[in-house]
Amino acid sequence: MKVTIDDCLEINSLSKSQVLSGSSQGYRRVTSVSVMDGTTLDSILAENGKPNQLVLTSFQGNDGDPMDEELQIKVVRALAAAKIAGIAVFWRNGDLFLKDKTVEVARELDMPLLCVKDDNGEDIRYSDVIEGVMDKLLYCLLYTSDAADDSLRVD
Repeated sequence: MKVTIDDCLEINSLSKSQVLSGSSQGYRRVTSVSVMDGTTLDSILAENGKPNQLVLTSFQGNDGDPMDEELQIKVVRALAAAKIAGIAVFWRNGDLFLKDKTVEVARELDMPLLCVKDDNGEDIRYSDVIEGVMDKLLYCLLYTSDAADDSLRVD
């Protein structure tokens, strides 16, 4: 068994997410999760450009300013080229900083792009998603025949 984008959409913190693009790519494998908070393309790719990674972001840099459309598009293109699993974009304090053109580019690339928000308007925390994804990854590692190291698997 491997953990996929579709599997991640089953965890409580992502179950109400809207899939904005890449819905046909739910089979993509997820092997890690990261939080994107860089403000330059180089810093973002250094921390988040890993294959099969689910990248969490609000497209709001660590300086608190929303990322401009041009940089968002460059980030999506670069992360797609790096073969990440997908991007989960979070609402922050009632705002979604994701630009329409960025969604269009993600659709062109068939990149899984999730919009993460709770039904009652509450912000979902990155830690909620990280915990859920890691639970799935650890379960897969410990309890399935696909475990990378048989010494870790629980029979």
